Amino acid sequence: MVLEVSYNIAYTSNLRVTKGFGFTPQSFYTGSMQPNTAPNAVMNSKITNPFALSNFSGVASSNPAAYDRMSLNSYFTQQQISISNLVRAYPQMGGLSLYQSLGATHFQEALITLTRRYSQGLTLMASLQFNHQYDRDYFANPYEAMPSWEITKYNQPVRFTAEGVWDLPTGRGKAWATSGWKSALFGGFQLSASYEAQPGVPVDFGNAFFIGDLKASSIKIKKPVYYNEQASGGSNYVQWLNPGTVTAIPTTVTNPDGSTTTTCSYTGYGFVTNTACQPTGFNTSPSPRA
Repeated sequence: MVLEVSYNIAYTSNLRVTKGFGFTPQSFYTGSMQPNTAPNAVMNSKITNPFALSNFSGVASSNPAAYDRMSLNSYFTQQQISISNLVRAYPQMGGLSLYQSLGATHFQEALITLTRRYSQGLTLMASLQFNHQYDRDYFANPYEAMPSWEITKYNQPVRFTAEGVWDLPTGRGKAWATSGWKSALFGGFQLSASYEAQPGVPVDFGNAFFIGDLKASSIKIKKPVYYNEQASGGSNYVQWLNPGTVTAIPTTVTNPDGSTTTTCSYTGYGFVTNTACQPTGFNTSPSPRA
């Protein structure tokens, strides 16, 4: 019997990630557990497009080729444009992204392996692996200068495997059926088996409000029920998510400028499912992926 225990650690930096530079400034976002309704309404409202093609009449004579390209782009032909588009950096580019070496990954692994080496026709091996890997590869909010950490999507935190092979004691040179037709008929057979166990892939809930302590034990996920090898509920992985017992009651007030502000009161705990109390596009991401 051989018992092996190993520990590995690795840290990699300067990984390439895509960073967007056409982002809305942080001052337009809110980090509270209330939907950012008033700024969201203003940002999505439209005004006269300052980049309309009619404002570039001089380009028609100075650079006809550029003017023809602009006339085929809806960004210049539309008469109105949303305010959220104009407050972004580089609004005329419709979104500027560059590759930058800002990413990183941190990995730790403990591996325990128990092996029964081949003896008397039997060999067995079992391994237990503990992994801890986080990647710095996404931007939780578009205005952030550095990417955020998240648990890796491709690495299970615990994995157990076991396998074994047994040469049956039959046939030439074995205990039974050592010669003649018995050896020819029963000799050379093996029995083998393997077993694997590991948790599923991480679940990403996106930008969602969660009332209470956001931890794994607070989120209940049922295993799917299979019928004719197909999972019921429309998913092969998660059949149903219990959002908890939270109740959200919205109150909407009309502001003097005509915009509306929605304030929500919460009771219970869990994910907020009331559509009137969902985060808007200008709420900072409240749900960490770590």
